[in-house]
Amino acid sequence: MASRARVRAPELVGAGGWLNTGGKDLTLADFRGKITVLDFWTFCCINCLHVLDELRELEEEHRDTVVIVGVHSPKFVHEADHQAVVDAVARYEVHHPVLDDPALATWKQYAVRAWPTLVVIDPEGYVVAQHAGE
Repeated sequence: MASRARVRAPELVGAGGWLNTGGKDLTLADFRGKITVLDFWTFCCINCLHVLDELRELEEEHRDTVVIVGVHSPKFVHEADHQAVVDAVARYEVHHPVLDDPALATWKQYAVRAWPTLVVIDPEGYVVAQHAGE
């Protein structure tokens, strides 16, 4: 049986900085020991908003073992405005950490192609799954 190569998760970078972290910049090392779910979303995508609701349940039920991290990745120019992202995070009651990635730096590192996309990172920091679509 052939073994699969393990891929280390790329670091999270975004020119817009972090929201819901008390002003702290986070790194993947901050999530070691837990399963991390990256949610690549944008606030004008209805499917992304549906996924936010589903992630709330996952976050609540598995708060000791799973951490959700939003990566806001704009599709349209106005979605790259930092204040618009701040407003959307408040409007949609997103409480988990959100990386504002207006230049799509993290999006590109993870080879994301669609909104929403979920990426699962194991407790050791390796990508174990990626799923695009609602």
